[in-house]
Amino acid sequence: MKTKNTFIEIKDSHCLEDAMRSFSKYQRLDILAPKIGCSPNVLRNKLNPDQEFHKLTALEVILLTHITGDETLLSAMGRMIGFTMYRPATEKSAISDLMHGVLKTQGAAGHICDIYQQAIEDKVITSNERDELLEAINKAQRHLSELASGLNSYKVHG
Repeated sequence: MKTKNTFIEIKDSHCLEDAMRSFSKYQRLDILAPKIGCSPNVLRNKLNPDQEFHKLTALEVILLTHITGDETLLSAMGRMIGFTMYRPATEKSAISDLMHGVLKTQGAAGHICDIYQQAIEDKVITSNERDELLEAINKAQRHLSELASGLNSYKVHG
């Protein structure tokens, strides 16, 4: 992704490019575009990292995240500046919510192990395998943060 001169260090700039491609692939741009005030073609161009003229604004990323529930773009932007994004608990968590969080976290950790095992079969980790591992690790970190937030909101007795 081409960027103008900046005064901060941008980490993992490729993760936003990957997120934009993924979002374009899995979302219905023809339905989303009018909801954020543009044509499907303009939205497609804004989600193309190689496009020089059309760029997503922060408000558009927030709208797309809110409308779709897909946090891909927002999470990638956070990773670029060293943040892990997660949704904090908004109400008191029940034991079943905490158990669900534990299971999601455990599943994410298992997924990391599976990806790693496949990646090292040939004793070389490719850039695609590295990216897949990083995405799985970020997802696991989000699950851990959500679990911690849920535990903090849990009503403790005694």
